[in-house]
Amino acid sequence: MRDIALGRLLIRTLPLDSERLTSAVSFSSDQQVTILEATIVSTCSKFIAEFDHVDESFIHDMTIERFLDYLECQRLTYMPHRGSRWDKVLKWTEYFALQISGYAKVVESFVPDSKLAAKLIWTACRALLEVISYS
Repeated sequence: MRDIALGRLLIRTLPLDSERLTSAVSFSSDQQVTILEATIVSTCSKFIAEFDHVDESFIHDMTIERFLDYLECQRLTYMPHRGSRWDKVLKWTEYFALQISGYAKVVESFVPDSKLAAKLIWTACRALLEVISYS
């Protein structure tokens, strides 16, 4: 095993066997927060540019309750049969959204942008569902 330091970035090479090596990259906690923040800002900008109906307030106003209300409206609008593809998509999406909500709550004390990241994920899920339901 060999560590290579590049500023605050640590690259650790771990031998898997005698013939192969793999690299694992470790970041300090400050760098991870900065990377998450930059990713959120970049992704928000891309969303706003790509989707006409999405603006900054749409993303920031998204909550788990609003997202689940949207899923309920989709269910009432399309009335999928139990076990159908659309039913499975909506069930999986609800499960995924609740998991994201749980993760965001667990890490919010040490990951400042976790709430915004969760809002962005819910916005992305909603955008995907809208694309699927209109096609």
